[in-house]
Amino acid sequence: MNKIRWIISLLFYVVTLRGQLPASHIYQLEIITDAQQQRRLQHLTLLTSNNPNGYNNHPHLAGDSLLFYSRAKAGDLNPDIYKLNLLNGKLVPFTKTPEGEYSAIIGPNIKDIHILRMEFWPGDTLQRIWTLPLNGQNQGKPLFINRTNIGYFRWVAANGVITFELGNPTTLWYRKTDESISTMITEMPGRCFRVSNNELLYFLQKAKPGEPSFIYRTKATYTPESPKIPIIMPLNQQEDFAVFKDGTLIMAEGNKIYQFHPDKNANWELLADLSRYPIKKISRLEINEPENKLVLVAQ
Repeated sequence: MNKIRWIISLLFYVVTLRGQLPASHIYQLEIITDAQQQRRLQHLTLLTSNNPNGYNNHPHLAGDSLLFYSRAKAGDLNPDIYKLNLLNGKLVPFTKTPEGEYSAIIGPNIKDIHILRMEFWPGDTLQRIWTLPLNGQNQGKPLFINRTNIGYFRWVAANGVITFELGNPTTLWYRKTDESISTMITEMPGRCFRVSNNELLYFLQKAKPGEPSFIYRTKATYTPESPKIPIIMPLNQQEDFAVFKDGTLIMAEGNKIYQFHPDKNANWELLADLSRYPIKKISRLEINEPENKLVLVAQ
């Protein structure tokens, strides 16, 4: 990996030049939806109290009971993926390697989990998607052997992947797993993007000079003819958001969470105020498949 990509990679993961991972925590909120489809968030729970000064990030909820996330103790340079049973509180390492591992996501076949691994080779650093069996029977393999600059990814059905790829500029791609299709969606995307159950892609387009940033919607099975529909401007240049199945977006600013639906709201509306808790800044947001739990990363 050349020097430019290495520097971008370090900034991308918010790692200082000394290699110190930022301290962060993961919290859970219950999602309550009433008969009128109005939502509220309640019962904030800290899930990472056993690593109080460490790095706890990139959460992924599997159903109601399992949380996969990246974890490193204070002073460690590279995180591993951990698995937390939310029913009994049991925490176990899922990976234990010299590499840095992020962004665990259960695969479409439900038998595999996919992670972003930062591999340290002599004279080079690779960032690839790895496929690992959930039962731990083998050490897994890269999904795309020659795609070595991937920063984030999301699945599209059973054989497609949206990839955020490092470079100058950064780019967003739709790729088939056999690489029979590789189509660039945009340049200079935000780090956050989401794929809905009906295969719509929501992504943040960073601003060009003199223009506002916007969250857009398009087809996840993207082609150059797919229309890109602007949805709303992000909150004060925030990047992280999540999307409910009905198309409602949520985004945080500081210690408050907001929601927006293009057919129901004129602008972002307050969904939850967490200012009474020891939370200063919320970043990543993840909704589980049943849409009854929300996990968030906060400092």
